[in-house]
Amino acid sequence: MSIRLRKRHGDFEKHDCDESHAMATIGMMNAEEFRLTAEKALNVLPDRFRLAMENVVVVTEEFADDDVLRKMHVDSPYDLLGLYEGVSLIERSTSDSGALPDMIYLYRRPILAVCRDSGQSPDQCIAEVLMHEIGHYFGFSDAEMARIEQLTGHHNVE
Repeated sequence: MSIRLRKRHGDFEKHDCDESHAMATIGMMNAEEFRLTAEKALNVLPDRFRLAMENVVVVTEEFADDDVLRKMHVDSPYDLLGLYEGVSLIERSTSDSGALPDMIYLYRRPILAVCRDSGQSPDQCIAEVLMHEIGHYFGFSDAEMARIEQLTGHHNVE
């Protein structure tokens, strides 16, 4: 199994358009606590999922960068909680061997804003966004993930 979790520092000052919202969000959990919580969520995944994941890097950032927001047609940086970039397992071929790792991004400030607004714990929000993005790694679409989340009683925070 090859899963790595890392924090990447990004330029997030330009996204501080609502300073009071941002400060209330940041106060819930600092960047290192967020990274450690994401790592814990990853480590408690059932073995059948965790062991099936290979060559995946989970990155925590404050927000998605402007290029990602444009590419995803997202107006507010608070509207994108996480992102999977890679080739899902069901779309892979033997020619994908040796490829760069797949990436799962978890965006701290948008996730914590959802926690604050919904009353969910940060641990739960982080785990749900992580599971949603891992679902994409396994080949599930957003619609399929929403259906699974509804059936399992998990909130659709994505």
